[in-house]
Amino acid sequence: MAPLTTERLVLTLASARDIDDIVDACQDPTLREWTALPSPYERADAEWFVAHTTQAERDDRARHWVIRASGRLLGVASLTRSTPDTAELGFWIIADARRQRYMTEAAAAVIDNGFAIDGMRLDRIEWNGAVGNVASARTARALGFQYEGVRRGAMLTPRGRVDAWVAGLLFHDARKRTPWPVLAR
Repeated sequence: MAPLTTERLVLTLASARDIDDIVDACQDPTLREWTALPSPYERADAEWFVAHTTQAERDDRARHWVIRASGRLLGVASLTRSTPDTAELGFWIIADARRQRYMTEAAAAVIDNGFAIDGMRLDRIEWNGAVGNVASARTARALGFQYEGVRRGAMLTPRGRVDAWVAGLLFHDARKRTPWPVLAR
């Protein structure tokens, strides 16, 4: 998989050199609160992740990009196919890189690749976030995802099975920010 580049970021397939940084990043309690990361997150988990991402890429089931700025690992963004033309966007970012729009920038490049003819050739990309994960929802809304509702018990987190907000982005969508009732203040 060729790297994706943006103004500030380089996104590549995870490699063995990323294992220690992934382990360190996945100790963040906020990541563990909102995702299905193993807890505790250990080196073997990161080793499995790197091996899994390589195999998933070969099998065209998913693409997982490690996000870097100036060579430093900031997070991961992925597209995982649910059907041949639909995938789910997933992402996380380290604590000190939040609120700098890195994730929006990285995810936009991932989405472009997902819809591209020379990419994954998707028609639809979905985003799912545990109800209450406002930061993730704001990122999805900024990327142009349209809020579609709540799926009961659709996500597994360390708290157990929880309801999930769901949003979708179609190939032909304008990718403009639209109102989300769950983010209204």
